[in-house]
Amino acid sequence: MVTRTRTCCVSSSLLRRLTPQHFHTLWGQTAANLQAALAERSDAEIGLARRQIAIGEASLRLPLSAYTEFDR
Repeated sequence: MVTRTRTCCVSSSLLRRLTPQHFHTLWGQTAANLQAALAERSDAEIGLARRQIAIGEASLRLPLSAYTEFDR
């Protein structure tokens, strides 16, 4: 398995608004889980998923809060 470093999908504005302790309390585990899940996917898989989403072949069913707290 290839080890890659990906930046977390948490928006930079959220990181700026919250103290590190507050961010970790609210989003730390979610961000860690998301980063781990993305790290298991290849760049090709992520690219294909983004293309499918862009052309409407796939959709993400996310809670409304995800659209305001995470980059799409």
